[in-house]
Amino acid sequence: MKLTKKEANEIAKLYDLGKVKSFNLFSEGWVNYNFALKTEKGNYVIRVLGKKYDRDKRKLIDMEFDFLYYLNKIDFPYRVPNPLKTLNGNILTKKWGKKIWIYEMLPGKSKNPITIKKKPVAETAKALATYHKYVKNYPGRKIRKPDILKGVDKNYAKMVKVRPLRKDDRLMLENLEMFNMILKKVKKIKFDTEMLMTHSDFTSGNLLFDSKDKVVGIVDFEVASYAPKIKDIGQTLKSMCKKKNERIEFIKVYQKYNKLTNKELKQLPWIAMRDNCFYFQLFYNTEPSKFTSDEDRLRKKLTLMNWVISSTKRLLEKM
Repeated sequence: MKLTKKEANEIAKLYDLGKVKSFNLFSEGWVNYNFALKTEKGNYVIRVLGKKYDRDKRKLIDMEFDFLYYLNKIDFPYRVPNPLKTLNGNILTKKWGKKIWIYEMLPGKSKNPITIKKKPVAETAKALATYHKYVKNYPGRKIRKPDILKGVDKNYAKMVKVRPLRKDDRLMLENLEMFNMILKKVKKIKFDTEMLMTHSDFTSGNLLFDSKDKVVGIVDFEVASYAPKIKDIGQTLKSMCKKKNERIEFIKVYQKYNKLTNKELKQLPWIAMRDNCFYFQLFYNTEPSKFTSDEDRLRKKLTLMNWVISSTKRLLEKM
């Protein structure tokens, strides 16, 4: 996705940000894009929502904005996006046929959880434990997302019949039995531990660090939802902690600031693998549309599939 100078000026005018000095695409996720915008009034982030904007999506976005405003009002120790409003009082506006919103650029830099060399395990654990303490009593609207495992077993039944024509087909078939086994196990577990507003993607890629590797900000609350807090911990463990000693360190530091019950510790790897059962079939059955060539799409798909497979195998080990 590209942003023209004319479009950048139109957006700046809508939000009363002054004359545009520069703009560029600086990050993109599975479906969303983020542009850095510099104007005479400051530095901003233009967030482009890639998903279909329907009634359910609107409810989730409204919840996200309410939650961000809440965190900006309380004495929360980390900076988070503060959605700006247009001259007409709207947070969202439409460009390129998609919804966008803007917030002031936050200090600090994120770290790619895949390519990062020195992992800030302890600092991330402290930040997540602190985040959970502050959002525990959030009084605003809380939406619990639908069961992600709904229909997964039917998709698995279809996937087992696939002919191994491509690399992704062969990779999927080699690992499908493992995920089927996990799926049967997690469907019997009742995940009823402490609930709160989870971030749901609390990794170094969505954390902002200062020059001393201290967490100073948290971004990308798009998939935040009301869920067991161990869902957050599980997501971070499988994204950042590839080694057993890293997982042990993470849990130890987390519990220094926010205690976990024995039940939470026992269910932790299983709730992470529960999500992976969903992502395994999602990544296999979805073609990343933002890549123009079949080769690029296949490469991205294989990267994501290998990530979910390797993280699942690590979680099957005793922590």
